[in-house]
Amino acid sequence: MTGNRALTALIATGLALLGLLVTPTTAGASPTSVTKIGAWSQFGSWTAFDAAVGPVDVYRGYGGWNATWQQVPAGHRHSGGINDFSFRLPPAQVASGQQDAALRTFIASTPQNVVLTNHHEPEQEIQAGEFTFAQFRAANARLNRLVDEQNAQDGGTRKVSVVLMISTFTGFQGRNAENYWPTSAKGDGGTVDLISADVYAAPHATGTAGVPLGYTDGVNWKSAATLVRPVLNFAKLKATDWAISELGILEDVNDPNRRAQLMRDVVAYAQAGRLSATSVYRPALWVSYWNSKGGRADWGLRFQHPVPSESSTSLAFRTWRDLANQP
Repeated sequence: MTGNRALTALIATGLALLGLLVTPTTAGASPTSVTKIGAWSQFGSWTAFDAAVGPVDVYRGYGGWNATWQQVPAGHRHSGGINDFSFRLPPAQVASGQQDAALRTFIASTPQNVVLTNHHEPEQEIQAGEFTFAQFRAANARLNRLVDEQNAQDGGTRKVSVVLMISTFTGFQGRNAENYWPTSAKGDGGTVDLISADVYAAPHATGTAGVPLGYTDGVNWKSAATLVRPVLNFAKLKATDWAISELGILEDVNDPNRRAQLMRDVVAYAQAGRLSATSVYRPALWVSYWNSKGGRADWGLRFQHPVPSESSTSLAFRTWRDLANQP
């Protein structure tokens, strides 16, 4: 074991000198926590977020395509923790092997603990006919094999995920998460390491009279179990690890504590991995908050009471900081 550690350290040092590894592989805030805490910060600007929350364990990032990790814009890769990173290559080309050489170069340049996915939230692209379910599944299965090859070479723990909208697990627009999950039985050539979901508490009345952007009137408020159980059920069905790559909750104009409590409840539910009072599966690998403005709402942690007001010391910011630093 000592010899293996020494060899691994020697390899890692050599790669670092070559500029292939640019981020440490240690966790950020809570190294003993089973469920890691992460985030994405708007436009990849981490200065205000880091000042308000401090380090987290997982950093969400996005890219079109870059030949090496070092070419990914700095805000979309982070120098600490685990990078949960999505990129975009044509699934048909990945599935057929046309991108193998480019992918091998890119994977070798990534941190050894990175989590990769090709096309997160593919639902709308598939619906628009940009690629097929089969191409999407086969592409991520092939990516997983290439990642496994690199891990075998350098001792990495890289993973590959499929990331879907939480509504897909509940049948929104007739969608079925099964269609996106690769398996050998479907002819995809294998599977991936984990299923992840983008979980948003649906906005209600945001941007209307008395309910500014960043807030909701609290109608149709969902519990943590209602929000998260669909992906946990699917993970158990597939006997795979699971995570929440994006979490978004709006500030309730009627209750200054409601959002913070739901944030805590979601993390507690993810940590417990509890399907029911008598059934427990396994904890989520991580939960990342999406501290950003999206197409339907501004999910930023800065919103607070009195309504409207904003602060980097809001209850939501402080809650996520406390969750990130829990044991």
